[in-house]
Amino acid sequence: AQRAAPRRTMPLGAAPGAAAWTSPVRGSARRHDRAPLARTGSPLVTPPKTPKGRIGASGATMTTVSRGRSFARSFVGLRARGPLATLPAAADALNGASPSPPPADAPKLYPNLDLDFVPAMTPAEWARGAAVAALAALLHAAFVAKLLSRKLRDAGAPWHVAAAPTVAVAVLVFLLHRYRTLEAKEQARLIPEAAAADADSLFEPMALFGDEDSTVRVHYKLRRPSRPGPPRFIVTCCHGFGANAWSWEKATLAQLATALDATVVAHDSPGFGLTSRPTNLGWYVPTANAAIARRMLDVAARAHQSLDELTRGGRAKDRPGFRRVVVGHSMGGVAAVLAAGAGDVDDVVLVAPALVPPRGDARTTTPGESSPAAALMGAFGRFLTATLAHAFAPFLKVVLRVFVRSASFWRRGLAKAVGRASAQKLLFEDLAWADGYRRPSCVRGWDDGMARVVVAACTGGVNDVWANERKRVARAFKGADGVDSGVDSGADGDERSGATDAAATLDALRASGARVLIVHGDEDSIVPLSNSRRLADALPGSTLAVMRGCGHMPHEEDPDAFVDLVKSFVESPVS
Repeated sequence: AQRAAPRRTMPLGAAPGAAAWTSPVRGSARRHDRAPLARTGSPLVTPPKTPKGRIGASGATMTTVSRGRSFARSFVGLRARGPLATLPAAADALNGASPSPPPADAPKLYPNLDLDFVPAMTPAEWARGAAVAALAALLHAAFVAKLLSRKLRDAGAPWHVAAAPTVAVAVLVFLLHRYRTLEAKEQARLIPEAAAADADSLFEPMALFGDEDSTVRVHYKLRRPSRPGPPRFIVTCCHGFGANAWSWEKATLAQLATALDATVVAHDSPGFGLTSRPTNLGWYVPTANAAIARRMLDVAARAHQSLDELTRGGRAKDRPGFRRVVVGHSMGGVAAVLAAGAGDVDDVVLVAPALVPPRGDARTTTPGESSPAAALMGAFGRFLTATLAHAFAPFLKVVLRVFVRSASFWRRGLAKAVGRASAQKLLFEDLAWADGYRRPSCVRGWDDGMARVVVAACTGGVNDVWANERKRVARAFKGADGVDSGVDSGADGDERSGATDAAATLDALRASGARVLIVHGDEDSIVPLSNSRRLADALPGSTLAVMRGCGHMPHEEDPDAFVDLVKSFVESPVS
């Protein structure tokens, strides 16, 4: 039996005898350098009834870190914390308050982009739409509605009931004309990725499949340490679903570079941000994002050249002695685990990871282990899923266009994802927070990219599902007859490599020897904290740090505490 840890929580890797302390008001005073995590806004003394620093069944260390709130009735720290509001929907604690409109003179995050563009129809376009609707109504009345109207009149229905179908057709045609006209104006204003980039944006060409036609220009941001010379760490950051490199750039990227004396890179995954959007679905699966993350480590390793040389494609030999760190948030956590599982990664930091550990010894059955009947059933299910995904994609694009362009959609959505304290800040104070998430909606093909992410998730990144499933079924039948099919599972067009097996992924991570830190907010309403607890139990020797008062994005909500956690973890002695 493990002994209960003292009630006062110490930071990860703190020196013996280091004292933890808290400040009652966030930002009211600077920290005293008495412990790595003891800084303003990151109280370390937690409610007394919760055991801290306990060790799970698998040996995973669990630590709780609290955050301060200047506007809360009672802050988390030396005093007792009030009961949490019901989750999900952290914004419910704000009693349904509407987001504040930005002031007219408020500085814009992206002055070169019109994020609030609203197209409008000209009088000529209104007249054209009315004419087209009238023509459709006449054609419907002449060729379709005549028989229906006669039946309605014979039944004694009033005239307006008999005319309702024709009117409905006219209204529908006009609405379609209006949508096409406004959408054409929306599409006409979209710009290339390079035109929407910042002054410090960088692009890395990458051909994952060895094909020049599938080359992708990966957009990333890079921050170097403040002092000259080689860094101690090289760090790459993977964002979550719907986000982009702004998720790290907002408050964490520069802080990590300074605190760790590291070169830090954050990239946009294909389908998001300013990374190009290829038609090959293989780019939109976690395995491809993991390959990009590993390439970004190489980019960070050669980043000691001048920025001018780097943008011209200059390369330098990787310097030895770097500790390689991969950080992944939510969906990006899956890519981070896959990148570390491939080897040559020292530390992994998973932030609210969307990786569900398997229960027991559950594993995905490989094609070679399937019976012919199971192979047929599996092929039918996957083909049906892929067919429905491709059929639904055009309608998904229409839905995305309606919501993603809306500022209130992002602000309300993010307010429900973060903790209650950050929800109030997002809705009423930091009005530019959501603009970093909205920028990709100004780029050509942004809706196609997001739709391909969803389709790739349904198909495993397979482009030709029919041909792929035929090969798998053929192998299953030949294997049942004891005949070697002569077809390798990863060759001759079989594209199943995009599928992610959670058990095999965790096995590869354990075998890599990389140390693992899992960070999770206790108010996360998207990925439950219990999932990270199970993941920590599945990874012996890993560390789970719970950030109190944070939701699904602790690295954005309380970057000071998050950076301190990462710093203490990566600088702790290697056992």
